[in-house]
Amino acid sequence: MSKRGAAAAIGRGAATTVQGNPWPYAVPAIGAVVNLVMSGVLSMLWGAYSGHPTVWQTAWRSALIMGASLAIITVTWAAGRARRDKVLRAMSMLMSCASCTGLFVLTFHGWTVDLVMVYVIVMAVACIGLAIVRLLRGDGNDAGKGHPFGEVAERVNELKAVGSLGPAKVIDGTVTTRVRMEPGVEFAELQKVQGSIATLVPTSKNNVRMIPDPERPGEGDLEITAHDHISKPPAWPGLTAPGKSIAEPVHLAVYGNGRPLPFFLFGDSKLHRNAIGLLVIAGQPGAGKTELILSLAAEVISRNDADLTVIDARKGEQLPDWLVRGARVITDMDTAESFIARLVDRVASRAGELGRRGFKQWTKGCGINAEVVLLDEAAKLVASRNEEEMVELAESVRSVGILLVLVQQRVTVDRLPSSVKKARGGSICMGVADDKEAARILSETTMNAGASPGSLGNRKPGCLFAELPGIPEEDWSRMARTYLPPAPEQLAAAVAPFVITAAPAAPASPAPRPPARPAGPRRTSVDLLGEEGEVLDDEPDVDEKGDPDELDLRDDDPECRPEQADPEIQEGGDPRAPIQMPKHGPRIAFSVTSPSERWTKAQLMELIRDTLLDAFEQGKTRFKPADLGPLVEHVGPDNLKPPRLSGYLGELCQPGPDRLLRRDRDNGWYVIDPPESDRALVGAGANT
Repeated sequence: MSKRGAAAAIGRGAATTVQGNPWPYAVPAIGAVVNLVMSGVLSMLWGAYSGHPTVWQTAWRSALIMGASLAIITVTWAAGRARRDKVLRAMSMLMSCASCTGLFVLTFHGWTVDLVMVYVIVMAVACIGLAIVRLLRGDGNDAGKGHPFGEVAERVNELKAVGSLGPAKVIDGTVTTRVRMEPGVEFAELQKVQGSIATLVPTSKNNVRMIPDPERPGEGDLEITAHDHISKPPAWPGLTAPGKSIAEPVHLAVYGNGRPLPFFLFGDSKLHRNAIGLLVIAGQPGAGKTELILSLAAEVISRNDADLTVIDARKGEQLPDWLVRGARVITDMDTAESFIARLVDRVASRAGELGRRGFKQWTKGCGINAEVVLLDEAAKLVASRNEEEMVELAESVRSVGILLVLVQQRVTVDRLPSSVKKARGGSICMGVADDKEAARILSETTMNAGASPGSLGNRKPGCLFAELPGIPEEDWSRMARTYLPPAPEQLAAAVAPFVITAAPAAPASPAPRPPARPAGPRRTSVDLLGEEGEVLDDEPDVDEKGDPDELDLRDDDPECRPEQADPEIQEGGDPRAPIQMPKHGPRIAFSVTSPSERWTKAQLMELIRDTLLDAFEQGKTRFKPADLGPLVEHVGPDNLKPPRLSGYLGELCQPGPDRLLRRDRDNGWYVIDPPESDRALVGAGANT
């Protein structure tokens, strides 16, 4: 570089630095002028031109000025010591001593041309020296920074690839400046100094973000957050909006600058925000996925217009009790695949219902509940045989109020097919094996802006990067961290008001001897798949593999759970164990009634009672809730969820004129024990 070019570069750098924060260079000169004016005023009032003051007046006035001067010099010395910059400290001391000496001499000696000129020259030298030190060292204000970035700005300006830095903005403790690179250099080159900049602040490397301008490859924003709010997990503040709509945001994590990460599960046409549809959450073991899923499940359960289904064929039996009682839980792979297949058909019915109600997409107050389906350890479920269903669901569920959440440890090609990956509407990436794997679900813009999930691994549980509708694109590369996981009892207490509970069960009575099954034609019923007209025989239903069918209905609601003191409980029985399809006997047939979109409790109780009386008439006196699978499928899972069915069966066990059932000694089984009035009706029906 020529001398002229070097001089131009120095001048441009100095002008940019001064323009970024000019006050540190102007304040010393302004202070010198104010000090000169003050000395003239004091000389007229207290000093050489104040008449003939007494010795006592002169003594206390001079002592006051000397005390003030000593305080100023002491503060300057202490501040310079903290700065650890000897040159700047010396120039600051020269400035303070010259100001205090000039003030004292000009006040009590009187003004002469020589004294004023000496004062002006000394103060000018001090001001110029301070300006030079600040320009060369980047020390532009009292905190030691010539720019809000301080030494960071000077370090960036030293890079030949950086053309200029724009004015800095400070918002919520985050400093942002516009960076223009030299012609022919892309903004991504600035990534090379990300770690160096972080050490100068100092702050975490993840708090230094390079946000490229998609329209101008040579420009972008440099953002630094000095205080790291997520070096440790923030305390859990409780449920975000309990009792409100699922359309309200869910707060599960906090950004490094202290702001909560806004998580909108469903869209809003008024705000032009798309629904997610299919959300992929990735993170290796120990990265914090389980805590994130439990927090999300608790938020969904606490909303008044959302239903939750959890599919976990690997660790479903370890799920907490509040989740089992507040959601539909599927722990069998075959049942899960059947559920996904039926979900494809339900999309059309939900779309038709929304259309009849005058809605183009699901929204708050549309009259039907939103659905969230959590698929934990979903790699096996999204294999090739379910890939088409997943893609079709991802493309169709967004507008009908269904959210699919795939939770996986790895998102490689063999575990997350490309067709499913491309159909996703949002991604949350926690610590993974490397950034190459993270780039499968995070955009190129996010990775280029400094996001590095591969550097997290499982060393910082709960840290994540989120690409979700409703979050500005420039925030995708901003790292967030989930709240400190609450204690299990604390989370259970928060969800308790939204989980179905009931009174304890009544004592059981002796089982009656079942009447003989009346002769006559067999009854028709609706089977598990809803096909009418099938004749039920005495052989158990089997699937293609020859195994009896299983229905994922759980008898873990307190209303149907026997107390430990109940003598009819088998020793060692678990009242929360999932109920499976019995290995013998046909499913219970029931009379087909006119279908209804919304069943009231009275209608459902009447239907259950009639179905059980019909079964009693056929000689079936003992059953499990899973035997009522055809009834559940007939009225629809939206009208009769497993916890609700358990509650209704519990009511039929209560003493009184409406009692129809009692619990059997075998855990999870019921005995049909109708009162004498119903027995007479059953007998009359058999005779006719």
